[in-house]
Amino acid sequence: MPSSAQLDAAVAWWSATGGGPIPELPDNLADATAALLRARPFDSWACSFGRVELADPWPALAVGDDAWAEVLWAIGCADLVPAGTSSDGAVLVIDRCPDPRGEHRAFFVTRAGEPMGPNFASTASLLEWATVLHETADDDDDAPDTIDRDDPPRDLWSRSALSGVGALPAFRALSPATFYRAIRKGAWPETRLDTGAPKSGDPARSNLLRVLVRFAKTRALPADFDEASLSPEQRTLIERLRDIEQAAKKRAVPAYVTALTKHKDPAVAAAAKQWATRTTKAPEERSERFKAAYEAVDGCLKKLEADGQIEFEEGELPDLVEEVLEAMMKTSSGDRAVRAAVAVVFESSHVAEVFAEDMQLVKAFRKALGG
Repeated sequence: MPSSAQLDAAVAWWSATGGGPIPELPDNLADATAALLRARPFDSWACSFGRVELADPWPALAVGDDAWAEVLWAIGCADLVPAGTSSDGAVLVIDRCPDPRGEHRAFFVTRAGEPMGPNFASTASLLEWATVLHETADDDDDAPDTIDRDDPPRDLWSRSALSGVGALPAFRALSPATFYRAIRKGAWPETRLDTGAPKSGDPARSNLLRVLVRFAKTRALPADFDEASLSPEQRTLIERLRDIEQAAKKRAVPAYVTALTKHKDPAVAAAAKQWATRTTKAPEERSERFKAAYEAVDGCLKKLEADGQIEFEEGELPDLVEEVLEAMMKTSSGDRAVRAAVAVVFESSHVAEVFAEDMQLVKAFRKALGG
């Protein structure tokens, strides 16, 4: 049940934006707050409240290459309710799960998927901010500076996957796009995350993350996972993972990708058709020569990372190996192949940092390739 502060803030917002009877609202306080903002959308210097039109991320996750789609998917699966957008495209979200105090925190998510301020420790704080912004129109000189917009409490909850702000980066690291690429390229991603088994009483998003980690490691969903508490966005994920699981077992094109070949967007349909016609054989089914090269490059990159000479993001290794091999196969000699591999390491978006010198990488690849 909403607290008096939450009710007062909701009434003040509604009165400031036109008054009248407050419509029937959802039970969840985050959903109710978002519904209030959507019912009276308006633009301010800081944020456009209520106007949130976000595209379905799944076509891009399956057959595209769109980092924003991965962010949108993570927002949905992390149980964050969009309630507005900033001028630079960041999305104002409200956490559907209450914190230990019973409050629903709110914050912005950038297009790069990073949480940022202003932050709100409660829906009351958010509605108070929106009310003052509505009353001060477009004059940012009168912007409210006394309302609770500081960072949410830095407690254990906010630093864990129990919270929305804590779950967001974990979901982004386990994007379904990784699994679709794995099916297409025949190289399953690795993950170092270890979140354990689902726990009774934890938020649905936390247990969904545990299922995702298990799926990344085993290519299979647990048979006993309780889906009753999942949101529609989270149920869609389970449906897509089952599709991917079957495709991986049969070395076939996922049914969702096949369905996208008839998508209303010609670009999506074309990408899906191209996807469906590609060879999906795994590395172990390819030629012995390719297999040996794949294993050599894979081992070399793993050793370089272990020695602290390069750094790449979680789940990026399979794509990096494929990129290196593709560059090597375009060359006409062993030495040029090594140079091509080194160039990829320095230039690839799959590599976060390179600490080694050029010749150190040359020697590493020559050794790995038997040169």
